[in-house]
Amino acid sequence: MKIYEWKVSKLQVTESQKIKTQGNLYANTSLGEKYIPFGGIDKISEISYEKAISELDERATWFKMFSQYPTLFPNTTGFAAHTNKDSAIANSIYEVIERQTFHYLINLINGNKIIEIKHNFNIQQIEKYIIFTKLYETQVGSLWITISFNLSGKLMSIGMGKRKKLHNSIEDAIDENIMISNSIKKYLKKHNNVQTYKSMSQKELLSFINLAKSLKVHKTLNELTKYTSSSFFHKINPVMKKDIISFNVTNYMPDFLSFTKRYIYLSVPIEKEKDVKKFIESR
Repeated sequence: MKIYEWKVSKLQVTESQKIKTQGNLYANTSLGEKYIPFGGIDKISEISYEKAISELDERATWFKMFSQYPTLFPNTTGFAAHTNKDSAIANSIYEVIERQTFHYLINLINGNKIIEIKHNFNIQQIEKYIIFTKLYETQVGSLWITISFNLSGKLMSIGMGKRKKLHNSIEDAIDENIMISNSIKKYLKKHNNVQTYKSMSQKELLSFINLAKSLKVHKTLNELTKYTSSSFFHKINPVMKKDIISFNVTNYMPDFLSFTKRYIYLSVPIEKEKDVKKFIESR
């Protein structure tokens, strides 16, 4: 797939308890026009804007690499952008661990493995959210991963958070849960579950919708509510994660975004190192 032209929509800013800055990146390609949503959310408007620009750079870089090798870079997992190099590396590593943890938990839930879930995650109830947290030790420090589920609506919603501090991780997971819930409602209203293929984010959104409709997932989560607490955390030894490799892919960022001055890093599980390295060295 060739990319002929890029353009970015005007940024929209919405305020509730936090400030959200969002927009769409458009790419005119040999397979038609594609668009990639991006955004940032924070209590401070300036930080919300900076987060949105970082996500714009990250997703533009991913899409450029995806257009050249779609099977190697099927989604944005492992990509991160930041004005600070060390933060870009750390965030890209955190992104991989977050996704690995999410898939691990979902597999346990689908298998109704209650005992294994209890032994590997702290389970907490915060208002209408069931929260699962897990602590990791990585090459860039400690990391809390949080996965939140909201079973109170007509359709279950999911959110993830990854931070060095537990309360920040939980807060981010709830924020993302709200964002995904709103996206699902808009999508179902507009598309009636039919993928448009123009939006590069809709494949992931549809996977969340399928999870939300899974009776098996609902059954296990309802069973797990018996083990939730408003404050208590049992001690779980942190998991060591050293099997992730990071690559500097800043030079893949489209030229029209170079003025934003971000570092872009891609982290991948060690088993993908050779393929990614071969791709980078061939360019």
